[in-house]
Amino acid sequence: MIAKSKLNNYVGVKYHIRTSFPANTIALHNFYNGYCGNFKNRSGKYCLCYLTKAENLLRSDGSIPVMEQTILMQNPHLKKIFE
Repeated sequence: MIAKSKLNNYVGVKYHIRTSFPANTIALHNFYNGYCGNFKNRSGKYCLCYLTKAENLLRSDGSIPVMEQTILMQNPHLKKIFE
Protein backbone atom coordinates (compact mmCIF):
# COMPACT_ATOMS: atom_id res chain seq x y z
CA MET A 1 0.00 0.00 0.00
CA ILE A 2 1.29 3.46 -0.90
CA ALA A 3 1.38 5.98 1.93
CA LYS A 4 -0.71 9.06 1.22
CA SER A 5 1.35 12.22 0.80
CA LYS A 6 1.26 15.46 -1.16
CA LEU A 7 3.69 13.92 -3.66
CA ASN A 8 1.49 11.04 -4.82
CA ASN A 9 -1.89 12.73 -5.04
CA TYR A 10 -1.57 13.57 -8.75
CA VAL A 11 -1.40 11.73 -12.06
CA GLY A 12 0.24 13.12 -15.19
CA VAL A 13 -0.32 11.77 -18.72
CA LYS A 14 1.44 12.80 -21.94
CA TYR A 15 0.72 11.86 -25.56
CA HIS A 16 2.17 12.81 -28.93
CA ILE A 17 -0.77 13.23 -31.28
CA ARG A 18 -1.70 14.09 -34.86
CA THR A 19 -4.02 17.06 -35.07
CA SER A 20 -4.87 20.13 -37.11
CA PHE A 21 -4.41 22.35 -34.05
CA PRO A 22 -2.83 25.72 -35.01
CA ALA A 23 0.97 25.50 -34.76
CA ASN A 24 1.37 28.93 -33.16
CA THR A 25 -1.12 28.38 -30.32
CA ILE A 26 -0.85 26.84 -26.88
CA ALA A 27 -4.18 25.68 -25.43
CA LEU A 28 -5.06 24.99 -21.82
CA HIS A 29 -8.38 23.32 -20.97
CA ASN A 30 -9.83 22.66 -17.53
CA PHE A 31 -11.74 19.62 -16.38
CA TYR A 32 -12.86 18.39 -12.95
CA ASN A 33 -9.77 18.37 -10.68
CA GLY A 34 -7.31 18.95 -13.51
CA TYR A 35 -6.15 20.66 -16.64
CA CYS A 36 -4.95 19.63 -20.08
CA GLY A 37 -2.72 21.45 -22.54
CA ASN A 38 -1.67 20.94 -26.10
CA PHE A 39 0.95 22.57 -28.33
CA LYS A 40 3.27 21.93 -31.25
CA ASN A 41 6.83 21.28 -30.08
CA ARG A 42 10.12 22.05 -31.84
CA SER A 43 10.29 18.62 -33.49
CA GLY A 44 6.97 19.29 -35.24
CA LYS A 45 4.98 16.85 -33.13
CA TYR A 46 1.96 17.88 -31.12
CA CYS A 47 2.02 17.25 -27.40
CA LEU A 48 -1.14 16.66 -25.37
CA CYS A 49 -0.58 16.38 -21.63
CA TYR A 50 -2.67 16.67 -18.52
CA LEU A 51 -2.40 16.70 -14.75
CA THR A 52 -5.20 15.56 -12.48
CA LYS A 53 -5.80 14.49 -8.93
CA ALA A 54 -5.34 10.76 -8.35
CA GLU A 55 -8.90 10.53 -7.07
CA ASN A 56 -10.11 10.97 -10.68
CA LEU A 57 -8.23 7.82 -11.63
CA LEU A 58 -9.58 5.97 -8.61
CA ARG A 59 -13.14 6.98 -9.58
CA SER A 60 -12.44 5.50 -13.02
CA ASP A 61 -11.49 2.04 -11.71
CA GLY A 62 -7.79 2.81 -12.26
CA SER A 63 -8.31 3.11 -16.03
CA ILE A 64 -6.85 6.08 -17.90
CA PRO A 65 -9.14 5.55 -20.95
CA VAL A 66 -12.21 5.43 -18.68
CA MET A 67 -11.06 8.59 -16.88
CA GLU A 68 -10.56 10.37 -20.20
CA GLN A 69 -14.00 9.28 -21.41
CA THR A 70 -15.95 10.07 -18.25
CA ILE A 71 -14.12 13.07 -16.81
CA LEU A 72 -11.90 14.86 -19.34
CA MET A 73 -14.39 14.61 -22.19
CA GLN A 74 -16.98 16.48 -20.17
CA ASN A 75 -15.12 19.52 -21.53
CA PRO A 76 -16.35 19.86 -25.14
CA HIS A 77 -12.95 21.12 -26.36
CA LEU A 78 -11.20 18.06 -24.93
CA LYS A 79 -13.88 15.77 -26.28
CA LYS A 80 -13.19 17.05 -29.79
CA ILE A 81 -9.43 16.53 -29.36
CA PHE A 82 -9.78 13.00 -27.95
CA GLU A 83 -12.28 11.91 -30.58
